[in-house]
Amino acid sequence: MKLEQTELQQVQADRKAQQQLMKRYTKWFSGWFAILLIGAFIVPMYKPVFLGLFLGGVGSLIILHMQNRSVIRMYDVIEHGQRPKSHGTVSRMAVGALAVIVGLFYED
Repeated sequence: MKLEQTELQQVQADRKAQQQLMKRYTKWFSGWFAILLIGAFIVPMYKPVFLGLFLGGVGSLIILHMQNRSVIRMYDVIEHGQRPKSHGTVSRMAVGALAVIVGLFYED
């Protein structure tokens, strides 16, 4: 299935918008991580809470990047007519399990 020129341009514009959105999300996550780390060092009584939120945020950022890669691959599938590849649920659950394991390892 071949795309028309206008459809191809729309797909490329959508891909660029997705990449810009991902940059914006990463910037917001960086700010959130900075706030959490500053909070962990300023208020030592709540350090485990802040570091737990930080760990969860890192897991969320990893999952967000995986979803972004999946969306970009889908644009490739649309543009080139390839067969789609999937790495969905299992890898996202593995990231969550890894976060839980790290959290249990460092209970403090």
